[in-house]
Amino acid sequence: TGGGGALSMRVSTLQIINCTVSGNVAKGGSGGQRAISGDSGSGVGGGIWARSSLADFIHGTMVFNSARRGDRGLSVTNCGPGSTLGLSGIGAGGGVLEADSLFQVENSIVVGNFSQDQSGRDVFGLVQSLGGNVIGSVTTEFQLSSNDRLSIS
Repeated sequence: TGGGGALSMRVSTLQIINCTVSGNVAKGGSGGQRAISGDSGSGVGGGIWARSSLADFIHGTMVFNSARRGDRGLSVTNCGPGSTLGLSGIGAGGGVLEADSLFQVENSIVVGNFSQDQSGRDVFGLVQSLGGNVIGSVTTEFQLSSNDRLSIS
């Protein structure tokens, strides 16, 4: 799995203040050619991937990041006609992907990020707004504040 094009957090605490996270790619590994499976890896959190962490993104801009799955490989069966393509990984959380973390966003812009399998989502996972944000597309777990702006194109 390729996680966090700019920043990968695991069991961490971090405040990201007055920063721009832009133009990063999280891409899963290619499947290759294997006797059992040629499955590709997943790309998660094009900008930031947070796993079991606490993070605040304050007065920041997160744009033009992407999460892409790896290329499928070949699952080889006796090197013959029974060979098939491996399974695809996923591409999720173009801007940020949260997993078992508390990720908070305040007075920030998170738009224009791309996620291969999540309809171009900017934010994927349980992310809490502290207010004053412009957010492109989110999953249903995003907790909006009353003064946030959503789906700005």
